Amino acid sequence: MAFIAEILIWYVLLFLTTKFAGKEGLITYIVSAAIIANIETTQFIHVFGMEMPGGIIPFACLFLATDISSEIYGRKFSRKMVLYSGFGMMLSSLIIALFGMNEGVSQSYHDALGATFRIAFASISVYFICGMLDVRIYHFFGKRVKYKWLRNNLGTITAQFVNAFLFIIFAFGWIGFDPIMGNWIISVGLALIDTPMVYIITGRDRLLEDHL
Repeated sequence: MAFIAEILIWYVLLFLTTKFAGKEGLITYIVSAAIIANIETTQFIHVFGMEMPGGIIPFACLFLATDISSEIYGRKFSRKMVLYSGFGMMLSSLIIALFGMNEGVSQSYHDALGATFRIAFASISVYFICGMLDVRIYHFFGKRVKYKWLRNNLGTITAQFVNAFLFIIFAFGWIGFDPIMGNWIISVGLALIDTPMVYIITGRDRLLEDHL
């Protein structure tokens, strides 16, 4: 239930920020999602019998928000969104690490938020790679395929597979296919069910124009 509730909360927040705050709302949303995803990803969770790194929902919403940004505001702004959110990850990781160096910080803090440098580096670097890949794929198909559900899912599913594979390898080394495939399968499911959000926020099918 907590997993489903978190999905609904992120979707509602995306709708509200996009509809009522425009570009500024999208920037606020994606930076917030990036920071929370970077914190949650330090813990493994069990979803539908599969083990995977936490943060899968806000990470999925990052790709959804980027696709919506591509549809409404174009490639250039969407790349900025990836940079802003990646910077948010980097800054939050640095501040958390520095705070953890203070005397008197409890062990529970380190257990909950003290992500290792390796995990933080993996999360940030892989997101930069896959965020830019998602934007590129979305715009490649956006000029050739008018159906938003198709370009949305092709871009997100491909980028999420690369994300799942590289993150597990960079952060934990080779620990088998199960965490990778579990992460990707749930990401694919989230990509499919978030497709109506793309239409609710951006409207009808159309070919993408050449945005500056």
